[in-house]
Amino acid sequence: MRRANDKEGIIKSGIRAFDEIYGISSKEVIFKCLPERIQITPFKDVKPEWWDFYNEVKHDISNNLSKATLNAVRDALAGAFLLNVIHRPSRKRLFKYGLIRQKYDSGIFLDPVLTIFDGETINQVQDHKVTTENPFIIETPLFIYDYEKVIGVRKSVLDG
Repeated sequence: MRRANDKEGIIKSGIRAFDEIYGISSKEVIFKCLPERIQITPFKDVKPEWWDFYNEVKHDISNNLSKATLNAVRDALAGAFLLNVIHRPSRKRLFKYGLIRQKYDSGIFLDPVLTIFDGETINQVQDHKVTTENPFIIETPLFIYDYEKVIGVRKSVLDG
């Protein structure tokens, strides 16, 4: 219960735990701000600035309303987006629903039924798999996240 009262400890321990599993401190999200793209690393700091702003506004809005900036909201949303798209069970579901797609048209058709994502099959597949790197992304109206790689396609497709 002691940690629940220490708001700084909650975010620091949470980031540390997710960083060990997913490496979130170095993961970037792209904010689609036309005509540019802005790269955001929402968890690069031990305790992100947006977290402080959020808590200060939440606990004393009258004195801290000026900290509720669009940049703070953007960075907090980027953090929420990142946590949702890197979580392994979420990634599988996002892939299954067609929200995760190939970054480039590689000329290789990836059948979701036969694709292995994060080392596990989306649907049960036997044989017909090889390891290959294919860049995948997830894109929403606000954010883009590049996955490092997705492995597995039908061998017959690769063999031509």
